[in-house]
Amino acid sequence: MKFYFDRISVLLSLCFRLLRLKLSGKAGKEHLSKRLLFDGFQDLGGVYVKFLQILAMNVDFMSGWSGPSEFSVFEAVNMEHIDVQGLVRAELSPEAYQQFRAMDTEPMAAGSFAQVYRAELQDGTSVIIKVLRPSLVRGLRFDLRLPPWPRPTTAAN
Repeated sequence: MKFYFDRISVLLSLCFRLLRLKLSGKAGKEHLSKRLLFDGFQDLGGVYVKFLQILAMNVDFMSGWSGPSEFSVFEAVNMEHIDVQGLVRAELSPEAYQQFRAMDTEPMAAGSFAQVYRAELQDGTSVIIKVLRPSLVRGLRFDLRLPPWPRPTTAAN
């Protein structure tokens, strides 16, 4: 429940800040609104970060930005605690899970959608395990929830 409350708070705050900026007489509204979107979307993570990465490839969106902080969306991804061993045990058959000799509990890399962990099989082969972020799934369920649409009515013939 806290996850949804936090998400709603970020979205509402972003909307109100963008509206207040639009109604203000401040100069440089376009740059400031981009900055607000950038910061708010980074806080929301997941799909929003992916969207920012796409926007950041557009020269017009990034015009006027000169510092490395604007490009942090490409590299500054928070790590999320995931019980990777428990998750892999739950997802695989006991026979498949027994093929692992070792599995790191800390991710070696993270992206906006997943984290990557090192592991080693019983025969010494090094492998990686890529795990979808649980917060991404929760966020998508919340973000993509649409209000019920009225059903179309059909005239009886």
